[in-house]
Amino acid sequence: MWRHIKTWSIILVVTALIWVFAEAESLRSIAVPAAISIRAPADGSQFVDVLDDNGQPIPDGGAARRQTVALEGPAAAMTRAEALLRDGIVLSPGISEQFPSTRGTRELDLAAALRGHPDMRGLGVTIKTVEPPRVRIVVDDLVERRVPVAIELPDGQTDGPPTVTPAEVTVRLPSEAASRLDAPGAQAVARINRQDWDRLVPGRRETLTVVLAWPRELEGVRGVQLVPARATVDLTVRSRSDSITIPTVPVHIRLPASELERWDVAVVGRSLLTDVRVTGPSDAIQRIRAGAITVVAFVPLTFEDLERRITSKEASFSELPTALRFEPERALVELKITPRDAGTEAAPTP
Repeated sequence: MWRHIKTWSIILVVTALIWVFAEAESLRSIAVPAAISIRAPADGSQFVDVLDDNGQPIPDGGAARRQTVALEGPAAAMTRAEALLRDGIVLSPGISEQFPSTRGTRELDLAAALRGHPDMRGLGVTIKTVEPPRVRIVVDDLVERRVPVAIELPDGQTDGPPTVTPAEVTVRLPSEAASRLDAPGAQAVARINRQDWDRLVPGRRETLTVVLAWPRELEGVRGVQLVPARATVDLTVRSRSDSITIPTVPVHIRLPASELERWDVAVVGRSLLTDVRVTGPSDAIQRIRAGAITVVAFVPLTFEDLERRITSKEASFSELPTALRFEPERALVELKITPRDAGTEAAPTP
């Protein structure tokens, strides 16, 4: 009895193993949704673009566009192939004879490229078709050029010229666009934005790290890389407030127009203010320093001042609000006011 049970148990196990093996080796056909992306080789030697039907680049090498791959093969192998395709598979120039690294624009047969993929070759499955079957690609070699780095600042001035490190960078770009950098003045740009500029402390040497911008000659070119991609800029922002001392400033007398023919007004002594210190925004002070603005003081006399025949009054520099502050060594100007009709002359009011 026990011998018969043992015999039947062995027969059942062997039968199950044969069935499992046969099932694993039986041919199946399935259609698998796949994420196929076309990327540049890992060594960075080439640039690859995938184009849509309108000739426009597709982001991420077409990874977001789902293809359907029809497979045939043993069940076990199909399971591994299905997992690989669903997770995403990358095709690169030079990966196989079916996808050579030849430069140019061409239609890539996706089924042929998948058949030559190293991960698919050893699975023992047959790739029947891919839908859509082809994709348009551009392949080009990457070349290198050296360009200088220019600094671009917001409105504002620095004490001394800013410096950038490195002074030159390497541009890696498709060979088809390399001739654009032959233009005179081609340069990468270390551009400091307004937000970073406003945080700088005037008068203190500071260092900023900025992302470099491509040379403007490469506008619209894809696949451009800058090596390094960042640069450091050392600079000192000029103080937003500055001052200057003017040795002598002329003094003018200002009268109401209706009183011009009635009075003679003379400045007693020197008609100049000495050592006038002017403080204010650095750009305005710079214009004074450069001679673009001439500073003049004036003594404004009112009708009452003339009638009283005042003997002195402080000079002014502006009758309107201004960001400039004027500090003369001595602002008081001595005056002699004389009426032109001698018969009406009265004693001056102190």
